[in-house]
Amino acid sequence: MPSTPAPHHARLLLLLLSLVAALYAPGLAGPFFFDDGPALTGNPFLRIDGRQFDDWRTASLSSGSGPSGRPLAMLSFAANYVAAGGIHA
Repeated sequence: MPSTPAPHHARLLLLLLSLVAALYAPGLAGPFFFDDGPALTGNPFLRIDGRQFDDWRTASLSSGSGPSGRPLAMLSFAANYVAAGGIHA
């Protein structure tokens, strides 16, 4: 039978989540910086409807920046596009 985490573990997790939320909160309403604009609004491969697997693959491999091409970042941008119904820069 699995045991429940100790109360101090739950408090530590809550503290960590609160810290992360506090660090990210100022950027939620802020403008795009660096390559965000071109990577998000200038990339037609991110504009997918999410129904085809190949669209996800193409979106994740659609960046030429960096040695790896940032596939995880591009995949998350495509997921945000699908979930939000678009990207509003």
